[in-house]
Amino acid sequence: MTPAIWKITALGGLFGLVFILGYGLSRAGKPYPLAAFTVHKLAALGILVWLIWQAVVTQRAAPLSALQWVGVGLAAACFVLAVATGGLVSTDRPAPLWAARVHQVIPYLTLLASGGAFVLLGALR
Repeated sequence: MTPAIWKITALGGLFGLVFILGYGLSRAGKPYPLAAFTVHKLAALGILVWLIWQAVVTQRAAPLSALQWVGVGLAAACFVLAVATGGLVSTDRPAPLWAARVHQVIPYLTLLASGGAFVLLGALR
């Protein structure tokens, strides 16, 4: 397996894990199963760490362009919003309606923004 295929497969697998566990958690009801909830959060965190690490590695090789900074910043902002709304949704109290709705949409935007950022960084070569 080439490095590019490995990276795409690993990234796709992590996003797939986040989405599958997210769907399962939303149907499981509260309190969420601890193992699934923990893996869901850690997989998402792993993707964010990978993105930041890739930006740092790319920056060391050559300065990032404005477009690359925007891509990484947008993806990071999507992750932060996903984590914040996920925290609100996961509490024992009912989540505000806006937070629940945003948490239903933001994972897809995070996937698109992150995929774009990884492509802009040349990380999937």
